[in-house]
Amino acid sequence: MLLELLLRGRAAAGGACAAEQLLSGGWAQAAGQQRWRHYVPALEQAPDGRFSADETYKHWRAAWKAPRGRAPPPRRGPAVPLDPEERSLLRDSAAAAGLPPRAAHQVVVGVEAGALPIDPVALTQRVQALGELAGDDPGLAPARLLAGRDGAALLSVPTARLRRQLDLLARLLPDYKTEWLLTALPRWSLHGPGVVAKRLGEVERLYERHLGVPFPRHLLGQRGREWRWLTSKTPRTKTVAVLELIVLVGPQLAARMLTACPQLLSLPPDRAASALRAVSTMLGISEPEAAELLSPQPAVLLRDPLGLEAAAYGLLQLVGDDRAAALELLRRQPSLLLFSGTDWEEKLQLLGAVLGLAGGDARPRLLEAVAAAPNLLTRSPAALQASWVALRDALGKETARQVLLGAEQGPAGGAPRLLAYSAAALSGRAATLQQLSELSADWQQRVDAARREPAALAAVLGAREGASGRLAWLVASGQRLAPGGVGLPELLALDDAGFADIYPLWHAREGAGAA
Repeated sequence: MLLELLLRGRAAAGGACAAEQLLSGGWAQAAGQQRWRHYVPALEQAPDGRFSADETYKHWRAAWKAPRGRAPPPRRGPAVPLDPEERSLLRDSAAAAGLPPRAAHQVVVGVEAGALPIDPVALTQRVQALGELAGDDPGLAPARLLAGRDGAALLSVPTARLRRQLDLLARLLPDYKTEWLLTALPRWSLHGPGVVAKRLGEVERLYERHLGVPFPRHLLGQRGREWRWLTSKTPRTKTVAVLELIVLVGPQLAARMLTACPQLLSLPPDRAASALRAVSTMLGISEPEAAELLSPQPAVLLRDPLGLEAAAYGLLQLVGDDRAAALELLRRQPSLLLFSGTDWEEKLQLLGAVLGLAGGDARPRLLEAVAAAPNLLTRSPAALQASWVALRDALGKETARQVLLGAEQGPAGGAPRLLAYSAAALSGRAATLQQLSELSADWQQRVDAARREPAALAAVLGAREGASGRLAWLVASGQRLAPGGVGLPELLALDDAGFADIYPLWHAREGAGAA
């Protein structure tokens, strides 16, 4: 209060000059050094451009009340409103620098928020610096590092600081890959490498002491935005979270959950218990059963209990208050509890329009289709529509509908799960199948046989990623001879050893890739 009165009086009497002298004086600087060394808040201006004692005092008090030992919050630049032409220029510049489309969009968003430099040359230089840090490691290619939703955060850190912190972290943590550290580094940029190395060491000892399993270091390279808790949460908070989870679900299940989702260490006390209680109450099961149900997707415990109750209620409404059906859906897709559930009815209606099912008897059949592929509910209506359009354009409307319905077994025995693939993946697989039929008459005969049977065509288009890659390899290597007596579904169902017995070059190709 005294500082506020002094600022008001000095600003009224002598203007901004006197207030600036007061703020740069020894008393304010000494008070700030009790929290962090050499920090004095900058003078704030009112909207009309003049000095504002109120704004300066407000920012100074916000910094003074911050927890001890934490650095002052980063000051972003002012928001930069961009017109469509400037957005297009920035997006094209980012793409020319080697960024994938999603990362280029994040660059535009970051510039508008004031977190990234607006100069395209500066952005290009930072992308090139990432390429220099990567060296010859394909896992550190800028296009891969910046492809994620938070990849553009790497460009918000100046190149010199990024290189310096990465070098120090590599010395302090020799067992950590550069890719892991580089992905999560922007979230730790306010802290020195020594603090980050210390926190990682504390977490590793926590895993070894209480769980008996190693800390999953490789998860550092997946989503950097999820690792802010490592430096913001105290060791005591993390220890309490581990012990509480062990008491709730047992040591073995707690080890599995924390190995899959270390972010559970950031939970406040009683949050995990509240989440399990909410799920068990809505679904009518015990808390140990709820823990076992959520163990494949432990990130569900990070959600607010009220949100979990809303998601469970939406799922029960979708299946007609049938708790057994809801439990079966969650056993196959526990991540459904991460969604709001407000658009599940819309997705069910869209699925009915795609499959041509309408009327009073259509809902049970649609629920059977959803039960066969519950991950359909995790996609947006626009993504489902795009997948259907891609499948329809590639196969024709009637053929695509037969593939999804299944000619003899109904929706549950058909392949509604094909709509869980992206539109690009479905278009690419259909194009590869067409190219394979053009290799030779043998392949055309087998492709035509698969197209005549909806179940066989669904098996070919919905094959796992590794098996589907074999078709692309057959086309790329020009394998004109098809194996006798083996159809396409059977060929894709073979393991790698069986496929290599038919095509020895596949084994040589795998050996060259491994080398």
